[in-house]
Amino acid sequence: MSFNLLGAKAILLKGGHGPGSPADVLVFAKSYLVWKDRRLKGDYHGLGCALSSAIAANLARGKNLTRAVELGRAYVRRQMKKAIMAPGGVKVLPHT
Repeated sequence: MSFNLLGAKAILLKGGHGPGSPADVLVFAKSYLVWKDRRLKGDYHGLGCALSSAIAANLARGKNLTRAVELGRAYVRRQMKKAIMAPGGVKVLPHT
């Protein structure tokens, strides 16, 4: 079943847990956009939640979906570089 038959205009596929360089893909009905990054060292927790919240916040601020994803990804990347080591050796975002 096609995702747009369910009412979605797009789907964001996150690629952070796969092997190699992480890539996120924003899929529309007839096109897609790909963002690739260099993998940062460490085991992170909460990136998907942070990304979805950042995207939602940017949509609420009137940004279009593509721009909201770009800004959300940039926010999460900045926070990853400032991540705090939590018990168990996992890094969490400080949201500063």
